[in-house]
Amino acid sequence: MTTTPDAPRLDSTIETPRLYLVALTRATLEEIVHNKTTPWQNPTRMLLDDAFATIFSSRLRERPRDETWVLRAMIEKESETFIGHIGGHHAPDAKGRIEVGYSVGPHWQRRGFAREALLGLIDAFEKSGLVHCVTAGTTPTNHASQSLLIDVGFKKIGSQVDDDGEEEWIFEATPEEIIATGKRNGWWQG
Repeated sequence: MTTTPDAPRLDSTIETPRLYLVALTRATLEEIVHNKTTPWQNPTRMLLDDAFATIFSSRLRERPRDETWVLRAMIEKESETFIGHIGGHHAPDAKGRIEVGYSVGPHWQRRGFAREALLGLIDAFEKSGLVHCVTAGTTPTNHASQSLLIDVGFKKIGSQVDDDGEEEWIFEATPEEIIATGKRNGWWQG
């Protein structure tokens, strides 16, 4: 995959009504691994353990310019608690495509945080001017994620086998389609 060589960095923190989406830099990830701590409350080390932090730290060592595109902590503002993560799998490629992924801890699910984080991230992508197509993959049994993607304007375009040999369904939308859907449904804060 060829990424855009001059891709600007996104803001290190994206703010939504209830969340801060904080770019997890290589230094922060290495701090998590070495000192077993995060800058936010994360008592169970949920969704951000040593193995996860090591994988992403390694990716960012190889591709430092992807740092603000790849992985963001979802921090719930009121409690300053880490509740999940979201980000692109890489910076946008030369055609303006980027794949996103997200995960929200069980205690925080079904409260609209994934939708809010996804819309906040898409807003930042759209403002960058470099993203023209957003894709996301889910397992065929992840109905909650499929529902979220469809609700915000993604359309299922096919399926593929992922890196682990499992089938995943592929969804796609432009930032403009997602923003229009968000505005129509009263979710858009941008």
